[in-house]
Amino acid sequence: MRLQQFCAIVCTSLCFSRLAATLSILVLNPSPYGSSISTAFHQVLSANHKVISVSPLHLTSITENEVTIDTTPISDADLKDFLDDQEFDLNDLLGLQVGEKFYGSKQNDRWYVKGSVMGTALFALDYLLPHHYTEMSSIDLIIVASSGHVVDGLYRQQTHVDLSVMKLAQTRNIPVLNVNSNEDLDMVIASPLDEQNSDKASELLALYLQRIEALVAQLTHEASYGKHNFHTSRSLQRSPKLREYFEHERWNDNPRLLPNGVGLNINLRAEASCMDTNRDFNFIETRTIGGYNKLPALSYDETRGFAKIDSVYSIDNDLPRNKDKILSEMSVDNGDCLITVTPISWSGGDFETYNILGKVVQQLNAEHPDEKPKLVQQIFDST
Repeated sequence: MRLQQFCAIVCTSLCFSRLAATLSILVLNPSPYGSSISTAFHQVLSANHKVISVSPLHLTSITENEVTIDTTPISDADLKDFLDDQEFDLNDLLGLQVGEKFYGSKQNDRWYVKGSVMGTALFALDYLLPHHYTEMSSIDLIIVASSGHVVDGLYRQQTHVDLSVMKLAQTRNIPVLNVNSNEDLDMVIASPLDEQNSDKASELLALYLQRIEALVAQLTHEASYGKHNFHTSRSLQRSPKLREYFEHERWNDNPRLLPNGVGLNINLRAEASCMDTNRDFNFIETRTIGGYNKLPALSYDETRGFAKIDSVYSIDNDLPRNKDKILSEMSVDNGDCLITVTPISWSGGDFETYNILGKVVQQLNAEHPDEKPKLVQQIFDST
């Protein structure tokens, strides 16, 4: 279906609900420019907010954490991208031509950058915003839009680039949501910028984005963490535009959505069958550590000179139990039709002021307050 129809699914319910404020949102996409998921995030959030979306030009590995920027003009090789042995022509899909700049925009407020995911994020913060959005009073929120995988537990947090982008925002004191989805939804597909595939994955994504929008609205409505108090950019280029951008940023009196240095790691624990329940997905506040958690581990065969890096399950019964009995995010089964939300500190690990989302989650779950996770089978022995 066309993207306008896709957005209508979400906007039907959103446009009649009162949003606490219109925000300026920067969407950073680990998925490539022109992918369905980056298109969907931008279009849906734009219905109620000012949205700037920045993506790497090409598909990259979810575990690639390098910080690189290629400032050479677009070449013939740059017009090709690959996914699962399928080749995509970025000239046909995006109208990109040989010789164009290494960054640019084919639609208003949607930018590509020829670089790694982390390089693209830095370019967005330290160049695009202060040089192309000087008149803005700065962004209020960063959303890292998943490339179609779950990021839960310490192992994935150590290796996935999504969390690296999230922590970049946190170290700059910017409120940030890392929004992740199931691997089997196959949301990373190349498509024209004005289209969205009509399938179960798209419908599930629409419902998911509706709930993310509701979460942002509720956080804004609560407004319990003071006002905007950060500089978005830390550019080394001390230009007049940068100074002007900082000056406009000082005028931003929108509320902070989260405590200083805190981000939310959000995972959709649902499958296409969840849509048959005709119910909104409930939110549940979770933790990184705790039962059913995976930790990085290494085994080395000295005889063969072979090292294997993997993960093991870890149950640490000596960890202090949280007084609110907040579950580990990995304890919630992917068929539970829930959305787990884990507050994470800028220094890594769980934010230790428990239940900061209590009132927010209660309001969002008001129609179905008793929805509980079934939980995965607990594993007590490391393997």
